[in-house]
Amino acid sequence: MPNLLPTDWRRDPVGAGILLAAATATEERLKAASLPVGPERPPGYWVGDPVTNGIYLDGGTWGQGWRDNGTFDYARAVGDASLNAIVWACITAISQAFPEPPIRVYRAEGEDEQGEPEALPDRSTPATRLLRRPNPEHTWDDLAGLIVCHQHCTDAGTAYLWKARSTAGRVVELWPVEPDRIWPVAGPSTLRYVSHYLYKPNDREEPMVLPIEDVVKLTLVRDPKDPRRGRGPLRAALSHVFTDQEATGFLNASLKNYGIPAAIASPATAAGVGGVQAPPLSPEAVAKLRAMWDALTLGDSRGKVMISPQSLQVEKLSNDPRSMLLDVLQRTPEARICAVMGVPPIVALQVLGLENATYANADQFYASFTKFKLVPYWRRVSSQLTHQLLPDFYGEEAGIEYFYGFDLDRVAALQEDENEKSTRITNEWKSGLIQMNQGLRALGYPEVPEGDVWFIPTSGTITEPENLIPPEPVPEVPMLEAPGANGSPPDLPRPGQQNGASVPATNGAQNGRTR
Repeated sequence: MPNLLPTDWRRDPVGAGILLAAATATEERLKAASLPVGPERPPGYWVGDPVTNGIYLDGGTWGQGWRDNGTFDYARAVGDASLNAIVWACITAISQAFPEPPIRVYRAEGEDEQGEPEALPDRSTPATRLLRRPNPEHTWDDLAGLIVCHQHCTDAGTAYLWKARSTAGRVVELWPVEPDRIWPVAGPSTLRYVSHYLYKPNDREEPMVLPIEDVVKLTLVRDPKDPRRGRGPLRAALSHVFTDQEATGFLNASLKNYGIPAAIASPATAAGVGGVQAPPLSPEAVAKLRAMWDALTLGDSRGKVMISPQSLQVEKLSNDPRSMLLDVLQRTPEARICAVMGVPPIVALQVLGLENATYANADQFYASFTKFKLVPYWRRVSSQLTHQLLPDFYGEEAGIEYFYGFDLDRVAALQEDENEKSTRITNEWKSGLIQMNQGLRALGYPEVPEGDVWFIPTSGTITEPENLIPPEPVPEVPMLEAPGANGSPPDLPRPGQQNGASVPATNGAQNGRTR
């Protein structure tokens, strides 16, 4: 680590961070303060992540941003991607649905009536109560919303939770940590994949060392180039976020700055042969004409007729929003951003999805969103909590005997429609597949005395297995005679014979004809 004097860390101090010293530091001082990368590399190489915070060292383009499709730095141009309306609509849809199922601790060997792992009572499970009330400031819904935002909106795609312990060493609170202020440090070998974490609570303090036992790291997707860290989904859609912002900005500027498309107004040419140019306008006349133009074409006066005391020639320079098809231009960013976030456009209430939305297919899309996005998401979060938090309560049995899980029976989108369920159970009862009390229990009704009976349709007859009509015997197929003692095949009728007798030939020679 470099010297941490009056410092200000920017980006990742472990990988490609730049240590900003005093405010009077020069560019050379900043270069010297950046982390060393070793003299064995030739001039011209990337330090860190070239998409977001990399530094390209070749002596001439130090600090230049980079992207696969050019040198434009989309990350710097976009800034906080979560402020984009499409991104925030997706985050809202996920964060509102994520806390719906309660999280429980299950016993792997215990089974309920359906043969599923048994959920332990919440009142007797400190591991569950901790998540229900993680700290005095946050509820589980608050913490779940922060987990969703940190995993989907940050470059690291990871949510960090710090374990606050009592004097006895027990975990008593969970606190969210800003992902851009904590970094995993690689261990000396694969036996210690992550040695510890560095946490910098503010720009003035030095980084704190946090043991890996005190940090819960919830990663959405691992970064294939650095598996110790995650990769946020929006990193693959920064260019589309930028496109949506630029299209929205152009439309806003068009409505704000002018009532008609931008144009140049110049003195008209005088009538007559040769078209003599009219004398130029004085600065005072230009200012007066501009004020009159703005007054009659902007704000509430848009669309009014403008009468100029000076003959003007107006030349259109830019396209109007309608000719640029901004509504069509913004559909691609909607589709791409929703795709990387895993949210159908109709669920995020985007125009691309609402155009073809109906009451029926809206429910279908939401059910699909729950099944293909939220269910795997719940499973991933619960498995990481089992691996990193549950051992503080169950020791070595965590993950083997006990595990965290979301109670999906409480998710409305995954439950069968009540009308469909009633119809299905009624048909099973009428078909004689279930007893009356079984159907009542399935529909949530109390059982009735002597209800363990079957419904036998009047058109049907109960037949015991021993009274069933046996099938007719299959006739035996005659077999050919066995070959002779010498292995030759049995005698078969030869051509011209029937049952051993000769049959007169019928060819032309026998009939007195020749060919």
